[in-house]
Amino acid sequence: MTNVELNKLSVTELRELRNRVTEMLQLKMQLEGKLNKDTLQIGMTVRYIGGKNKIKNETFVIEKIKSVNALCKSNVTGTKWNINLANIEQCNRDCDLPDSTTKNEINLDLLGSLKNFKERNPEGFQA
Repeated sequence: MTNVELNKLSVTELRELRNRVTEMLQLKMQLEGKLNKDTLQIGMTVRYIGGKNKIKNETFVIEKIKSVNALCKSNVTGTKWNINLANIEQCNRDCDLPDSTTKNEINLDLLGSLKNFKERNPEGFQA
């Protein structure tokens, strides 16, 4: 739909269109999130493909996967983000990691986090 066509619509029609687009976007994101959840794993390096410019194209390591979001740690800053599963994609082998971080260091960091969790929750840990 062009801007000329949109300009001809009334405010009520534009609101209805916005609601339909929002509903369709939510449905598509749910579907993509469910498809992504089956392919993602803890420790996997992923790239953010959502709309937030602050972290656009940044790479992360998945620390936890929930039903809708994944807890991801930035490879650049170390900051943790809850990211919608529909907004991340698996990195291929040439995924950009910062110069100071190797994949082994990331894996060791995750292993340390897992050990800390196991020590704090011995009855809740099942491997």
